[in-house]
Amino acid sequence: MTLLLSLGSLFGSAVFALLLTGAGALILRQLKIETSGGESLLHSLACGAILLELCVTAGELARDPRTGVRAGVAFACVLGLFGITRAARTLSQAIEQIRLLPRLDKFLAGALGCILFIEGLAAMAPLTGSDALHYHFTLPAQILREGFHANWFDPHSFFLGQSHQLILAGLALGSDRLALGIIFIGGAAAALSIVVLAREWMGGALPWVAAITFALTPVCFWQITASGAPDVWMALLLPLTALAVIRAARTRAAGYAALAGIYAGGIAGAKYTGAIFALVLACVFLAESRSLLRFSLFSASAVCTGVWPYARNWFWTRDPVFPFFVERFGLAHVNQYAVSSLLADTGAGAAHRFWALLQFPFFSAIDPAHLGFWQMLGPVVLCCAPLLLFAPKNTLPWRVALIVWIGGSLGIGVTSGMTRFTLPVYPIALAAVFAGVETLRNSNMRFARLVLAAILIGYLGIGLAGLLVYTRPALAAATGLQSREDYLRERAPDYSRTEFLNERLSGARDGGKVLVTFSHTYYLRIPFISGMEQENWFLDPALLPSGADLAQFLRRENIRWVLKEGEYPPRLQQQYEELESQHVLVPCGSGVARDFSGNRINETRTAQSLTLLCVQ
Repeated sequence: MTLLLSLGSLFGSAVFALLLTGAGALILRQLKIETSGGESLLHSLACGAILLELCVTAGELARDPRTGVRAGVAFACVLGLFGITRAARTLSQAIEQIRLLPRLDKFLAGALGCILFIEGLAAMAPLTGSDALHYHFTLPAQILREGFHANWFDPHSFFLGQSHQLILAGLALGSDRLALGIIFIGGAAAALSIVVLAREWMGGALPWVAAITFALTPVCFWQITASGAPDVWMALLLPLTALAVIRAARTRAAGYAALAGIYAGGIAGAKYTGAIFALVLACVFLAESRSLLRFSLFSASAVCTGVWPYARNWFWTRDPVFPFFVERFGLAHVNQYAVSSLLADTGAGAAHRFWALLQFPFFSAIDPAHLGFWQMLGPVVLCCAPLLLFAPKNTLPWRVALIVWIGGSLGIGVTSGMTRFTLPVYPIALAAVFAGVETLRNSNMRFARLVLAAILIGYLGIGLAGLLVYTRPALAAATGLQSREDYLRERAPDYSRTEFLNERLSGARDGGKVLVTFSHTYYLRIPFISGMEQENWFLDPALLPSGADLAQFLRRENIRWVLKEGEYPPRLQQQYEELESQHVLVPCGSGVARDFSGNRINETRTAQSLTLLCVQ
C-alpha cells in the first residue's frame, strides 16, 4: 500500500507538472516562440512553474492564505488545461526524438531515466532534510496556519524566495509529497536541460553522459531527493536562460528577450544569490543583444517576475535583502546575535582570498565550516577544464556559457563562499566541459582519452554507489519496507523532541503555544514559537533584561509552556532561572530525547533530558 501511495504521488506530481507545462505552452505561444521536442518541453515547464509561483504569491495575500493559494493553483491548472494538448504533443515529440536516437544514446537516455526514477521514488519518503524541517517547509506551513506576515520569531522567513511558493502550493493542497515531487521534477528537468544546452556544441552520446554526471553528483541527488529545498529549480532556469539569451541574440526576436527576462527574474526571486546570476545574465544579454529596446524588455520582464520577495522584505523591514543591510535601514531594534548567526549560516560573514575565489569556477572550493557530501560537486569539471583550451571558439554559445559560468561562480565565492550555492551554474559547466571532452575524439591523444574515460567511469560508478547507499533508507520508507514513524525516528533530526511535545500537549485546547529550543519543528502538531536565541528576534537580553520582562513576553505571545533541554539558553539563563525561582515557570512534565549528535551520517546519538514547564 505504501509503495502504491508513493508511486501515485510521483505520478500525481508528473501530472501536475504536465498541467504547468500546458500553461507554459500558452505563454510561449503568446511570446511567439516556436521550438520543438525537449527544448520546447523544458521552456514550457519552466514558464508554467514561474506562473504558478506568481499566482501563489498573489494567493497568499488573501485573508485565508490556504484558500487564496488554492485559488492561485487552480488558476494555473485551468490555464494548463487549455494548453495541455500542445504540451502533450511536445512531450510526444521529445519521446520520439529519444526513440530515434542511436543505440548508445538510447541506452544512456534509459540509464538516466532509471536513475531519475530511483531519485523520484526516494523523494516520496517522509521529509527529513534538516533545512526543510527547519524552514523550507515549516515556514510555508505556518503561513497557511497563521497568515502572511513578518515572522520575527524565525528571520529565515525573510529568506523564503519565490521557489518556495512551489512548496506552499503543495502544502496548501494538503500534500507535502506533492511539494517534494515538484522539487524532484525541477531536478529531473535540470538534468535534461544539460542535454539540450550541450547540443549547441556537439551531438552523440556525451550530452547524456553529462546529464548522468549531474544526476549522480552528491549535492545534486541530495537536492533532488531528501533536501526538501527548491533551489534545484534554479539549476533548470539558469541553462534555459542561457539558451534564451543565445536565441534572442541570434533571432533579434522580442519574445526571446522577454523569455530570458522572465527566467532571470525567476532566478533572482528564488534566492538572494539568484540576484548575482541575474546580474551576470543582464550584462551578457546587453552585450550580445546590443539593443537598449530589447534590454528594456528583458529588464521589465525580470522585474515583474522576480521583485516580489524583495518588495515583501522592504515592506516588512525596509531592507530588501534582510538582514544584510538591516542596520543601514534603521529598524527600531536590531538583534546583533541573530544577525551574526544568520550571516555565519549563509557564509556571508567570511572573508575570501583571491586564490580561494579561483576555486569556485571549478567547484573545488571546500567550506570547512560546512563540511559534508552535500557540498561536493565532484572533480569532473576540474579534471576536464584543461580541455576547454581546445574547445571554445569566439561564438555566441561559448561566450554566453563561459561568462555566465565563470561570472556566476565567482560572484558566489565573493558573496557567500558556500560551494553548494554554485549548483545553478553546474549544468552549464558540465555541458561546456563535456564539449571539451568531445575534442579528444578527433585527436591523437589516446592516453588522455583513456585516462579521462577511467576518471568518468570511476566517478559515475562511485556516484551510483553513493546514490544507492544514500537513498536506501528513503526507498525502504517509500516502498513500505520501513514504517513512517520508524523512519522518522531514525532519520529526522529532533523527531524525539517532537514526539515528546506532541504526546504531552496533544490534548491542550486553549490555543496556547510552546516555546521550543530546537530548530526542526515541521512535525510539531501544536502551535509553537522558536526559543532559540539566534533566531527569535525578541529573545535578546537588550529587550528582556529581567525575569519580569521575559514573563511579560511569554504572556504577550500566549506562550503557555516552555521546553527546557538540560540547561536554559545561556544568554537568557538568568532570566529563566529567576522565573523558575518565582514559580512563574513550573515543571509539569519530563522525558529524554535521543537524537543525532553532529552529522546524521555518523549515526551518533546522545540522550538529552527534557523538562516541560508550565507558565503560571
